[in-house]
Amino acid sequence: MNSVSYTGGSQTGYMVHRSCRITAVAVTLLVVLASALAASGPPAAPGQWPPYVTMRDETSMYVRWRTAEPSRDTLVLSEEGSSNELGTFSEDTPSRRHNLLLRDLRPGVLYRYNIRGGNNSGMEGRLRVPRQGRESAFFVLGDTQALSIPGTLTMELTRQKMVVEAMARDASSVDFLVHTGDLVESGAIPEYDNFFPMVAPLTARMPIFAVMGNHDDRTEVFADTFSFPGEGKLSGVNWRYFSTENALFIFLNLNFNSIKQVSQTTAWLTTVLEQFSDRKWKFVFTHQPMYSSVERDSDTPLRKLFESLFLKHGIDVVFSGHHHAYQRILRNGIMYVVSGGGGGRGYSPLMNPPVDGTIRTAERTMHYLCGRISRDRFVFDARRVGLESATENVERSEGEMDHFELSKP
Repeated sequence: MNSVSYTGGSQTGYMVHRSCRITAVAVTLLVVLASALAASGPPAAPGQWPPYVTMRDETSMYVRWRTAEPSRDTLVLSEEGSSNELGTFSEDTPSRRHNLLLRDLRPGVLYRYNIRGGNNSGMEGRLRVPRQGRESAFFVLGDTQALSIPGTLTMELTRQKMVVEAMARDASSVDFLVHTGDLVESGAIPEYDNFFPMVAPLTARMPIFAVMGNHDDRTEVFADTFSFPGEGKLSGVNWRYFSTENALFIFLNLNFNSIKQVSQTTAWLTTVLEQFSDRKWKFVFTHQPMYSSVERDSDTPLRKLFESLFLKHGIDVVFSGHHHAYQRILRNGIMYVVSGGGGGRGYSPLMNPPVDGTIRTAERTMHYLCGRISRDRFVFDARRVGLESATENVERSEGEMDHFELSKP
C-alpha cells in the first residue's frame, strides 16, 4: 500500500489509495477534459497564473499557481476515475504565490486535482509522474518569447498558441514537457501572466521542465517560478536532472556570469553522468547550442567546455533553442538538435553552406519536437505547425518536418 504525502500547509481528509494502472480510457478522458478546460475555462485575471506542475524528483511534484490577490487556497487530490479524495491540503497563510509539494506519488498513475479559493474558482488539472519503466515520451518546445501589443501589457501570442494547440492534440501519451528557454521576452511579470495561460493546455496535464534562456535571465522571475528548496538552498535553476529506468535527462543553464559558475556546472555534470552511467539513453537540454549554422554562434566556447564530457559519457542527443530555426547536426556520434520554433520571430538566418555534419534545416517555421523511448529504440519527430513569410505573417502548415530513429543493443 502506498500513500501520498504533502508539504506546504495543513492536510485534512487524508486517505490511503489503492494501486491501479492507467488505461486507454483514462488517457482519452484526460485529453477530453484538458481540452475542454482550455477551451471553456474562466479567463485568467491580470496577475493570475493557472496551475502548472514541476518535478522535484522521481516521485514528488510541486503544484504551483498565482492569484491576483492573496488567498488561502485548498487543493483536493484524487485518482483519475475514482470519486474518493486522496487528501485535502490547505495552505497555512494567504499568499499570491502558491506552491504545494505532493510526495510519494506513483509513477504512471494519473491524478486529478482541484484548487478552491476565493480568487480562483475553476482551477484544476491532471498530473502524472513520468513512467519509471523502459518507455517514456516527451515534448520539446523552445523560444516562445513574444512581444507586447503596443500600449498594453498583453502579449501577441498568435504564433505561440498555434504551436501549443497542435501539441495539445498530440499529447495523450506524453509524459512531460521540456522548454529549452526564452519563455518570455524581457522576464517581466506581465509576460508570465500571458505565458502560463497560453501554455495551460499542456501544463494542465503534464509536468514542465524549463531551461533558463538568455531572455529569462534578465530578471529573477524565472528562478522564483521554477526553483525549489534543496540542501539548504534553492535548486533546479542552474542545473538539474531527471531519470527513469533506462534514461537520463539533464537540464543545464548556460548563462554563465563567472568562472566559478562554469566550474560548478562542470563538476555537477561530471558527478551526475558518473552516477547514472548505466542508463541506456542520455539526453541534455540547454538553451544556447553547441553547434549551429547561425554565424554569430558558429564557433561557441561552450563546445570546448562540454563536448569532451558528452563524448566520454555517451550523450545521445543535445536539445537546444536560442536560434529561431530548426537544425539537426551530427558531430562525433552525438546528435545536436536546435529548435527555436515556439513562436519567436524567425530572425536567425542560417549560413550557406551550413556547418559540417548538418543533416536537416528549416527556417521560418513554427514547430515542436517529440521524443519517444521504447526500450532499445529512440524515435524522434520534428513537427511543423506554421510557416512564416518574408513579411513575418504566419500561415498554418502542419506536417512532419524531420524524423530519425536510434537503436541500441
